[in-house]
Amino acid sequence: MSKQTINILALAVFGLIVTFGAFMMFGRASAPTAGIIFYYGQECPHCLIAEEYMKNNNIEAKMTIEKKEVWHDQTNARDLLQKAHACGIATDSVGVPLLYDNGKCYSGDTDIINYFASKL
Repeated sequence: MSKQTINILALAVFGLIVTFGAFMMFGRASAPTAGIIFYYGQECPHCLIAEEYMKNNNIEAKMTIEKKEVWHDQTNARDLLQKAHACGIATDSVGVPLLYDNGKCYSGDTDIINYFASKL
């Protein structure tokens, strides 16, 4: 093989590696979250009210809800801040419970209960 052919093959392999790495790094991060995310704090009294409503009305059997505890899990807390920011909520105004549904946020037990009641 000529030196030019080897250089072309090396460049092609390098391009594939870079493309695959970019896909792995950015492809997953930019994928939209499917379903509904319920952010809560383990000891949060308003979260318990929303959770009790969900339990009493069998909400989780009727729709897919991902629950993320944020007071004891920093990864979930960062995710909460990202979703709240996407909804236009100022960082200093983010609290739990917060429900995220495909670009819309519902904050506080009353708003979350009203959201679920409108879906039943």
